[in-house]
Amino acid sequence: LTGDELRLSLSLENRGRETMPAGLGFHPYFPRTPGCRLWARVDGMWATDAAVMPKALVDADPRLGAPHGLPGRRR
Repeated sequence: LTGDELRLSLSLENRGRETMPAGLGFHPYFPRTPGCRLWARVDGMWATDAAVMPKALVDADPRLGAPHGLPGRRR
């Protein structure tokens, strides 16, 4: 945490001999003020099906790399 920036890094390593399904991530909460901007450097993302299960690794949406405001409050 420096100035007005927060940098986070996350990794997962399977040291076992067999494949292992796993899911993890950051679930931050941000104040939805007019000045709040969010962006992320992302190479890929999982496309999900109707049950929100991952189905394919796809290229990340390039819009994630540009600062943008947060959507309005969910009700």
